[in-house]
Formats: sequence, C-alpha cells, structure tokens
Amino acid sequence: NLSGADLSGANLKGVNLKGANLKGVNLKGANLQETDLTRANLKEADLEDADLTGPDLDGVPTLSHWIIGAGYEIGPGANLQEANLQEANLTTANLKGTNLTRANLRGANLRGAYLKRANLTGATLSWATLDGANLKKANLKGADLEAADLDGADLDGANLEAADLQWAEASQDTHWPEGFDPVAAGVIFD
Repeated sequence: NLSGADLSGANLKGVNLKGANLKGVNLKGANLQETDLTRANLKEADLEDADLTGPDLDGVPTLSHWIIGAGYEIGPGANLQEANLQEANLTTANLKGTNLTRANLRGANLRGAYLKRANLTGATLSWATLDGANLKKANLKGADLEAADLDGADLDGANLEAADLQWAEASQDTHWPEGFDPVAAGVIFD
C-alpha cells in the first residue's frame, strides 16, 4: 500500500506495480516507462509530467481529468513522446502542455481537444480530426498535418514552421497564427 506516498521524480521504469494501491500518490515527474500498472488504483494520483511511455494500464481506474487511450494514461503535461496513438479517440481530451514530440496521431480523433502549449514537434497528424481543437501556442514545427481536419481549430500563436499542411481542410472559423498564409501552405477551405 503506497497510498499518499511521495514518489515524485522516482525512477520506476519496468517496476511491477500490478494491483498496487497508488491512491493520492505523488508521481509528478516520475519515470513509469514500461511499468506494469495492471489493475493499479491511480485515483487522485498526481501524474503531471510523468513519463507513461508503454506501461501496462489494463483495468486502471481513470482519473477524472485523465483518460486511457491506446494503452497510455493521457492528461495535461503527460510525456507521450513517440507514442503510437494512431486512430485513438481523444475527443475533448485535456492535453495542455503535453509532450507529443514525434507521436503518431495519424487518423486520431482530437475533436474539441485542448492542446494549448502542447509540443507536437515532428508529430504525425495526417488525416486526424482536429475540428474545434484548441492549439493555441502549440509547437507544430515539422508536424505532418496532411489532410487533417482543422475546421474551427484555434491555432493562434502556434508554431507551424516546416509543418506539412497539404490538403488539410479548414473553414473561415479556423484561427491561424498572425502572418500565416494557409492557402500558400496548401490548406483547402470548405
């Protein structure tokens, strides 16, 4: 029983925490790569900035502001660098400040997702649904947004340097960074 323990910054890579009571545990910044969290109780646990790359999350109760998607615990500030979230349903997910560097989000449903200040450098978002998503000040440098649905997305202040927007779809409700020319970038308006 680790209930209420302070494990902030701990290296728990590959540790077997199967069925562990981690209720209210401080795991802020902890390394949980490949950790077995099968049926572990993570209610009220602080997972901010924790690295949850590849852990076993079978049967883990979901936190009120976190979701489990494609085998990952997903929430604000999570480290999902290089995560495979292809075709994941992340509708209205709170991904504020999440590290999604080089993540595979091809075909993912991010409708209405909150991605403010998220790091999506080099991420694959081709064919992803991002309509109504908040991408304010997100870093999309070198991201692949080919054929992505950006209808009504808010990209105000986002970094779109070297991003591939060929055949991405947008509308007049889509907000772009100041000075950005979506037509020149290959965006199609419906």
